[in-house]
Amino acid sequence: MSYKVIPAKKVAELISAENAVVLDMRDSKAFLEGHIQGAIQATEEHVVKVVEETADDTPVLVYCYYGVSSRKLAEYLTSQGLNNVYSLDGGWGAWCLQQS
Repeated sequence: MSYKVIPAKKVAELISAENAVVLDMRDSKAFLEGHIQGAIQATEEHVVKVVEETADDTPVLVYCYYGVSSRKLAEYLTSQGLNNVYSLDGGWGAWCLQQS
């Protein structure tokens, strides 16, 4: 595994301190209902753009509903040359619990 799994309690720090790119893998309806501030929806077009335009060492955080599917995308991103990729452990559910 060449990406890192990050707990929800450390996400805000990663985003603010490291200016991470945040990709939300959930469907459009869920994304519109709420997402991590600054996140972009991980459509195929956006993923290609992130791979092409993101510096290799820029942190990239990926999350989905429960933290399973995001691991596949995180692995893909590392295979494309990004070397500072994180998958949110527990996904959106863990993020929401951390916020309450």
